[in-house]
Amino acid sequence: MGQRRRMAEVLFEQHRLEAVYFALSPVLALYASGLCTGVSVELGHAQSHVMPVYQGVSLFHATHALDLGGVDLTEWIAAHHPGEVEAPTLRTHEAWGYLKEKYAFTPESREAYAGDDANGLPTTHQLPDGSMVELGEEMSRAAELYFRPTTLPRLANPPDQFNVSEEVNLRTTTTPLGLHQLIAQSINDCDEDLSALFASNIVLSGGASLLKNLPSRLEFEVQSLAPALPERARVLADSERGDAVFVGGSILASLSTFQNLWVKRSEYEEIGSSAVVRGCF
Repeated sequence: MGQRRRMAEVLFEQHRLEAVYFALSPVLALYASGLCTGVSVELGHAQSHVMPVYQGVSLFHATHALDLGGVDLTEWIAAHHPGEVEAPTLRTHEAWGYLKEKYAFTPESREAYAGDDANGLPTTHQLPDGSMVELGEEMSRAAELYFRPTTLPRLANPPDQFNVSEEVNLRTTTTPLGLHQLIAQSINDCDEDLSALFASNIVLSGGASLLKNLPSRLEFEVQSLAPALPERARVLADSERGDAVFVGGSILASLSTFQNLWVKRSEYEEIGSSAVVRGCF
């Protein structure tokens, strides 16, 4: 919460705002799906978070994070592209990111990952500058990092897996778990009476979650880890999930009840920066 306190000091004391409110992006992503309870799985640029949310309140004790994001997939594709390419534009991060967003996909199973089939990928793609690039299995193998994070050298050794408690990363010496394992662990960390509700409301969000086949593969893997769940695992993946946090924020701010959530200047002046900890979830 230290960062939130410091931000409050700047906003109230330097910018003289009359009220502030801090929201957690995984919670906002859940709101975008019309839910206030579920497991929010946010795949961001540099990190991924799995956060159970019950009636709009984050359950930090069962929240987990993976030090892996969309940028890692982009770099993986660039590093494992087999061809010798002369076009300098292809060496830029933007070009590789574009190719990832357009062609990368998630293998439907571990068996498919083990094979060499490129699943119908085009053999070449023409970049805006007219240069051509050949595409191959690197477009499917990058997404497998979410299920096998230790494939990435920097995650092969601890400490790189961490829990999240009160928005502070608490690193452990645990070998990084796959995204499906973190989701199952997160559900198991919660009250048993909520397991069915959480398992049937796993919500994907973030730009990196737009990979083809990711929702179905994730659903299958979570279910295989928790076959005894009273409800089948269900992954919800809205077509606009790349902007889910923004949409959820707009929904929250438009509610009439949101006016009661503001942390006002008078509260800040009375009890200090701890007001933003008490007033926000």
